[in-house]
Amino acid sequence: MKKLLTVLLVLQIISVALIFLVTLAVSFFSALLSLIGGILQIVLTYSVIYCLDNIDDLNSSVRLVHNKLFTLNNELNPIKIAYQSPTVNAGEKSENSWQCVKCGTVNKEGTSHCENCGTEYSPSVNPIFTPNPKKMSRFFKEKNK
Repeated sequence: MKKLLTVLLVLQIISVALIFLVTLAVSFFSALLSLIGGILQIVLTYSVIYCLDNIDDLNSSVRLVHNKLFTLNNELNPIKIAYQSPTVNAGEKSENSWQCVKCGTVNKEGTSHCENCGTEYSPSVNPIFTPNPKKMSRFFKEKNK
């Protein structure tokens, strides 16, 4: 990105000089206006390049601080607790309705994959779907009437 902007800056300097010389033959005032406009464009492009350099410097400083914090954290907390994800048994089917942890879809009993996203079912990962008891009791009351 900086290389492209540097090439653009050089082209802007060349074009400003050429436009100034061409318009100088016509009118000194218009040549002066074109020179001022060109200098403003050059200053803007240069400021963008300068900001990109500062961003690169800040990124390297952030990486350095991050590495130092990581090293310090490892020195202060030498014990590591390994996270173990729940095991997923391939092809296992659900005995009840279950809710997909990836997309939230409620799937029917006896399914082994989510109907929406295809995530594999695991009883240790996917929660069993239990409907809202208030809605169920209202449904049964209306049905029994």
